[in-house]
Amino acid sequence: MTFWCQALDNQSDDIYAVWKNDKLNRITDTNTQRTLNQAIARTRQQGQRLRDTDQIQADIYFPPILANDGEFLLQLATTSKDVAGRRVIITCHGDTKAENQAVWQDQIISAIDAFTTEQSLPLNVDDSELRHVLNEIADKKKARRNIQLTVGGVLAASAALILIWILRAL
Repeated sequence: MTFWCQALDNQSDDIYAVWKNDKLNRITDTNTQRTLNQAIARTRQQGQRLRDTDQIQADIYFPPILANDGEFLLQLATTSKDVAGRRVIITCHGDTKAENQAVWQDQIISAIDAFTTEQSLPLNVDDSELRHVLNEIADKKKARRNIQLTVGGVLAASAALILIWILRAL
């Protein structure tokens, strides 16, 4: 899971970080930052908006139909303001790969807590609302998987029927 937010003084470098192996690390490499910005833009532009409130925006993006997992984007409002008096928004980008939904949610919330604590940016959204949004993301992934299985089953059955028809015609 990766994070991005603008510096509070609007002059310092933007803040980029990655949560990996239960540890938060700053991203200082400009190529990695650019890759993260591209992933955020792709998810925002090509994704589906799941939630849009003053406290939280959530988008989900799935690549072409055969891909099983997708990406999500959370934009979370904090109680902090920058030097211009605007509310600071934290952007969180991650993937929907999860063996266990509860563990996946706990990992995301732990990552968000670590980032907001390190940056001293308290969220303006509680864990229960965040969990609700994460459930929406998981439900969209499950619905997509069900569609993939249905389409796959229909295609397999159609192919079998066509093969039988061809063999009988011979």
